[in-house]
Amino acid sequence: MIITGPQCRAARALVEWSMEQVARRAGLDVKVIADFEARILSVAGGLAAHGVGQGDCVAILMRNDFAYLEASLAASRLGAYAVPIDAKP
Repeated sequence: MIITGPQCRAARALVEWSMEQVARRAGLDVKVIADFEARILSVAGGLAAHGVGQGDCVAILMRNDFAYLEASLAASRLGAYAVPIDAKP
């Protein structure tokens, strides 16, 4: 799907929003979102310290919970690809 015109401008504006702006717009608790973003940045820092960067793949083996989201979003922040590994038999 290719988005053009007004839809493209609206999509670009959404991408440029901070998590705080998204939280306010959705009526969510901004403190909770700020804490979540801080954890994402912390994980991203840890990944970067281990040499993860743009275009790298990061294998994620964990349960589906907030920690998984943090790891996945942290990889994305660095331009890396999150590769989920299913631990279920």
